[in-house]
Amino acid sequence: MIQTLFEAQVQRMPDAVALSHQHERMTYQELNERSNQLAHYLQTLGVGPEVLVALYLPRSIELIIAFLAIIKAGGAYVPVDATYPLDRLAFILNDTQAPIVITHSSLQRNMPNMASQVLCLDALQPVLAFYERGNPACTTNYQNLAYAIYTSGSTGEPKGVLVEQQSLLNLIDWHLTAFAVTAEDRASQFASISFDASVWEIWPYLLIGASVHLIPDQLLGDPEQLQQWLLAEKISISFLPTIMAEALLRRSWHEQSSLRILLTGGDRLRLYPPAQLPFKVINNYGPTEATVVATSIELSADAQGSFFPSIGWPITNVQVYLLDQEGHPVPIGETGELCIGGQGLARGYLKRPLLTLERFIPDPFGTGGEARLYKTGDFARMRSDGALEFLGRLDQQVKLRGFRIELGEIEATLNRHPAIQESLTLLHEDGVGESHLLAYFIAHERASCESEELKRFLAKYLPAYMLPRALIRIERWPLTLNGKLDTAALPLPFGMRPELHTVYVEPQTPVEKEVAAIWRTVLQLDQVGRNDHFFDLGGNSLQATQIVVRLREQFAVTIELMDFFDNPTIALQSTYLEESRDRIFSSAEDGVKTAHPAQFPLSFAQEALWMIEQFHTGLLAYTVPLLFHLQGRLHLSALEQSLSQLILEHESLRTVFVEEDEEPVQKIMPAFAPIITWSDLSLLNTTERTHHIRQAVQHRFDLEQGPLFLVKLIKLQTDDHLLLLLFHHIIIDWWSVQILFKELSLLYTTFSQPQIIAQPDQLRERSIFHAVDYAIWQRQYLQGSVLTHLVEYWKKQLSGTPFPLPLPTDHPRPLRPTYCGAIYYFTLNTRLSYALRMLSRKENCTLFMTLLTAAQLLLKSLCKVNDIVIGSPTANRTQRAFEPLVGYFVNILLLRTNLAGNPDLRELLARVRETTLGAYQHRELPFELLVQHLQPYRDHRYLSPLFQVAFQCKPQFPELTLPHLQIQLIEFETTTSRFDLNIEFEEAQDQLKGMIEYNTDIFMATTIQHFAKRLEQILWSMTLDPTQQIDELLAQVERNETV
Repeated sequence: MIQTLFEAQVQRMPDAVALSHQHERMTYQELNERSNQLAHYLQTLGVGPEVLVALYLPRSIELIIAFLAIIKAGGAYVPVDATYPLDRLAFILNDTQAPIVITHSSLQRNMPNMASQVLCLDALQPVLAFYERGNPACTTNYQNLAYAIYTSGSTGEPKGVLVEQQSLLNLIDWHLTAFAVTAEDRASQFASISFDASVWEIWPYLLIGASVHLIPDQLLGDPEQLQQWLLAEKISISFLPTIMAEALLRRSWHEQSSLRILLTGGDRLRLYPPAQLPFKVINNYGPTEATVVATSIELSADAQGSFFPSIGWPITNVQVYLLDQEGHPVPIGETGELCIGGQGLARGYLKRPLLTLERFIPDPFGTGGEARLYKTGDFARMRSDGALEFLGRLDQQVKLRGFRIELGEIEATLNRHPAIQESLTLLHEDGVGESHLLAYFIAHERASCESEELKRFLAKYLPAYMLPRALIRIERWPLTLNGKLDTAALPLPFGMRPELHTVYVEPQTPVEKEVAAIWRTVLQLDQVGRNDHFFDLGGNSLQATQIVVRLREQFAVTIELMDFFDNPTIALQSTYLEESRDRIFSSAEDGVKTAHPAQFPLSFAQEALWMIEQFHTGLLAYTVPLLFHLQGRLHLSALEQSLSQLILEHESLRTVFVEEDEEPVQKIMPAFAPIITWSDLSLLNTTERTHHIRQAVQHRFDLEQGPLFLVKLIKLQTDDHLLLLLFHHIIIDWWSVQILFKELSLLYTTFSQPQIIAQPDQLRERSIFHAVDYAIWQRQYLQGSVLTHLVEYWKKQLSGTPFPLPLPTDHPRPLRPTYCGAIYYFTLNTRLSYALRMLSRKENCTLFMTLLTAAQLLLKSLCKVNDIVIGSPTANRTQRAFEPLVGYFVNILLLRTNLAGNPDLRELLARVRETTLGAYQHRELPFELLVQHLQPYRDHRYLSPLFQVAFQCKPQFPELTLPHLQIQLIEFETTTSRFDLNIEFEEAQDQLKGMIEYNTDIFMATTIQHFAKRLEQILWSMTLDPTQQIDELLAQVERNETV
């Protein structure tokens, strides 16, 4: 029996250390006496064989005293983690109907109203002092219960697994023999008490005279500090959950380490131990129903065969079978359900006889009439040497960090929320080899549900280890061509490193760690490996520019965008930076902040817009409308306060443009409360509403009078509104929209919570720069040698540029452009979008470059020319000081590519890459200054000099998220166009959205639809074979159109 074996060790070595935690030590004699006193007391309360006693205590020496006391009294313990939600605590206590609950005074307030007697161990000490210190009499036998541990249940409720003393003793006997454990060993204790591995970490050592050392809680998630602790405590045997074991296997170990055995289990082990490791690594497998461990194997560095390490062979007195659906053994190498028999099986499930009969079946291969098999629901196959390879679950049950979790329980709990229609929970393995729970859900129509609200809801019912890392709302489930759920098409949450072909390797040197920190910030990822390719992480040219700016600042060296793309991993960039220490970079940002004059000049781009306005007053082409559909309860006061704060924080939103001494200047107006124009359309029909909305969008701004930022709120019905934000382009760009949305979300959330309304200044860090500083800096910076260098580059690049591009138009071009336009929208499906991303990564290009190449091929096929210039708007925030500012910073880059010579696609992509990187490296010359210096041929029938077609590829449009509101951005038909053609792509999760804005003076809608279809065919052809020559590619596209 457990208690008698322990008491024999006390008799043999009373003064040896049994337990250690932080600075506390307890000998075998002390542990025995303390547990005896509590055991005597428990027996007076009726504890004996088959009586369950619940333990609601944190990991501590007191907890192990209580474990031992319950066993000595003859009872069985039910561990309940002290971090469990109160609802789960209440369920377990109600399900067990344990007559006694042992806890601590600090936790007593969490106890539900129940008939159980609650014992606070700390308050009970004066009473226990009067009880005997000698061993209590006990009448338990091998068939009596030792403990009951709750595991996840598929119905939404956990289930208690009942384990008898004989099963626990079989585990102990095997462990002591298999690993030659002696009284000299020092073992660590890591696992939560609700995880059955804690049984394995405690009892074998206490029954052999070894010492158990509880790992401090603050070290449980830190591999580096945990390794130091293991060495400092001279731990010889340690069990660690798979993820933590893998982290320690990646670390360096001194050959004199005291650790001789590292045990692991709980998840699929993904790596073999490195060579020359000074200790053995033992991989283990076993469900709670088989008493912790059913199979085990010592791993070697030179193991061959399966990709993942084996889970080994059955332990002593345990049998394992792989069976097909009919219950027959499968041949070696074939997949079967892993079924376990022998002495390690649990009795069954508490109060669930039908489930016990379903999972614990008669053993057709056993010799005794009562032999049973436990059906694990796991897939496995047997190697030729008899070792097992774990392949996964049959059902929705998974293991995460040692905890068994029924995904159905999470889904069942989430579906109880009134806003949730359907949900799905997945275990996702990220590119770093770590697993996370992700929950996807479809909400009821018009339901408002925020991710944080749902997390709070789940936390009321589920323990921390079952809470999803992210809750992701989707409109519909993605399906495969066969109509099945396509889990691969579900979006990943923000910040998660994608699954890559390269293995995650942690940055090593100080420089690598600094570079990695910059990458993580800009790419908004939690982790980045030293060998991860920039494009594989989803990086684009804009993010590359941001990283380059930060690298220059951090390391004070000269690094250009071309250098960045030539060294696209952290390891390569770090080497480049270390070799470039002598090329000192002087930041232009030092001169950004200047004394503010009474009035401010315009930036060159603003000046160009101002000039256009002088000839076309109130031109709608430069109105930026953002229309949102808001469903749910709108907090109007919070919206007004949020907008007021934005106007106060961002000078651009209260800037007007006037003429002083025949020169345009910026004037910043005092902060003002926004005027929200209110319209009630609830009584109008759909046609009338559409007309009203179109009229609202067509607002004409006055640059001198302002304001150049307006808000219109349109009521459709109760809790159903349209929010229209209108800006003049001269004060805002796409980058600014992201800033405003982020801050508006934060402000609205805060102002809609009364307890925070008095703290608006704490919502964001105030910037010392404003958009007017950019205009001042730009005019000071673009002088002398800087200006000369930029102008000379662009003169050379654009020498002999053909203009105009002979586009095949439907109508004659009018003498004066009207700026009238429309938009045609299209979507590239998931397969094509994925193929384009793969092509880009393979050819060391950004997705922008690949899509730009397709646009140039389209123009070649339409215009029958090889020399093509496309204008591409760029953010142009070349100094980090300008990144958090709202304003108009956009510059037009002219991307000229020569398609002559019939190159293959790979060569053309290389040309486009070189052109794009060169343009980005010289992007600080404003398009307006470039025109002044080039003095190109001007034909006022055209909307812009030097180019007629624009191209952009943008990240997914930023979301506006407000509490209790379901928000959808409405795409509506524009009536203006600033170019003959403007081809745009937007990344939208797994697809690419496309649009072509076109000049309706010269094009019909059907022609643009034809252009879009040809562009899509070109993109498909590009993904099929990058070695094909472009003339053949285009010829095939045109042949397909005629079929």
